[in-house]
Amino acid sequence: MPSSHLHFDYRHITHIFTDREGQSIQQLYISVRIERVKELLNYDDWSIAMIADNLGYSTAAYLSTSFKKATGLSPSGYRKLQVKDRKSINMV
Repeated sequence: MPSSHLHFDYRHITHIFTDREGQSIQQLYISVRIERVKELLNYDDWSIAMIADNLGYSTAAYLSTSFKKATGLSPSGYRKLQVKDRKSINMV
């Protein structure tokens, strides 16, 4: 674990991170994952189940719950809002 190499315990490092960044390491990780979900929802070819599997969510339902908690929208609702900009992943 990186904290052992720095001679600080994990709680100390997370406290410093939270003070400086205004969010915990876990919150940052969730935010980054949700942003990646948003990116992948812009492609027609990827189902929500495929996105969940690709990003390491245990199930599509868990991805949907996490996404809605973070954004206020379901993944399918978000996808519908982005419909005009969606493209095939093969076109990227």
